[in-house]
Amino acid sequence: MRDVAYTHIFDGKYSILDHILVSQELTSGFPKKIARLLNVVVHNDHVVDENLAMPEQPEKIVVDGTKLKAPSTRSDHGIPVAEFEFEAVAPTQ
Repeated sequence: MRDVAYTHIFDGKYSILDHILVSQELTSGFPKKIARLLNVVVHNDHVVDENLAMPEQPEKIVVDGTKLKAPSTRSDHGIPVAEFEFEAVAPTQ
């Protein structure tokens, strides 16, 4: 458990593939901004570097008598999350 910003690992290379794109109304330098950024977190503890991981026996499921590898329920991408605080905006007429 470390605080490291990467969203994908391939061939031992850690990189940021996943991004959060925002409009200019959410940037601090824009005079008509409507929110301010409070926090950014990348949830990536589930992303495994296969070069460092110990080989595991894949789980098997049985379908019509045939043993199959169970599908993964885990993503190979980290999840970037941004928290914004929106300012009170007067309704337009």
